[in-house]
Amino acid sequence: MTCAFCEIVKGTRHAQVLYRTPSFVAFEPVTRAEHKLLIVPTGHYQSLGEIPLSVLSEWLSVAHEIAGRLKASSCKMQINVGAKHQNVRHLYMQFTYTKG
Repeated sequence: MTCAFCEIVKGTRHAQVLYRTPSFVAFEPVTRAEHKLLIVPTGHYQSLGEIPLSVLSEWLSVAHEIAGRLKASSCKMQINVGAKHQNVRHLYMQFTYTKG
């Protein structure tokens, strides 16, 4: 089974990528919701138990960096886990922010 987020990470599926590190990619969701990004680990993890703690803590650093670059005055960070909460079986963070 192919993973849409892994394809975005590899560059084989188009997405509006706004930020990239070796461990994370941040891009606009397909719905193109205003002031919303998805921050996805470049490694394929389906559960919190699979992701190394070092990568998990780096996730917050990436969100912090993105908030600064976007000049976000507030934000909501939501990590979705499990089939009930994920359309794509790849851990991701919904990052919704307010500017100014």
